[in-house]
Amino acid sequence: MRNVFKARLRLREVPVVAPVEPSAPETPKPDEVLTTVELTIPRTHLDGFTAALVGEHAIAAGPVSPDRLTAAFAGAIDRAGGVGSPSVSRSPAGIYTPEYWRFRIEAADSIAQAVLARAGRAGRLA
Repeated sequence: MRNVFKARLRLREVPVVAPVEPSAPETPKPDEVLTTVELTIPRTHLDGFTAALVGEHAIAAGPVSPDRLTAAFAGAIDRAGGVGSPSVSRSPAGIYTPEYWRFRIEAADSIAQAVLARAGRAGRLA
C-alpha cells in the first residue's frame, strides 16, 4: 500500500482575549477578526515551502528544526507587517518517516494569513 501525503490549509476563527495597548505597533485593525491558521505538509515539500516562506532571507546553515523554522516564520510575518504568533512542529517527533511539519499562526491577521498562503502556493502546495 502506498502512502499518499497531501497538504492542507485550515482556517478557522478563534476569539482572541488579550489586552491590547493603544500604542503597540502590532495592533490589528479594530474590525479585523484574528484567526488561527494551520498548514500541514509532508517532509518532501518542506524545502520548497521554506524557500518560498523566507524568500531571500536565508536560514542559517545547520539542520532543519522546528525552532529554527519558527524563527524564520516569525521573521517572514514581521517583514510583511503582519500580526500573529507562529509555531512549527514536527510529527512524529522521532527520526522515522512519514514525517509531517505543521506551520501554525495563532491570532493571525489577514497579512499573516497571506504570508502562509503565498508560501503554500509558491511551494506548490495549494
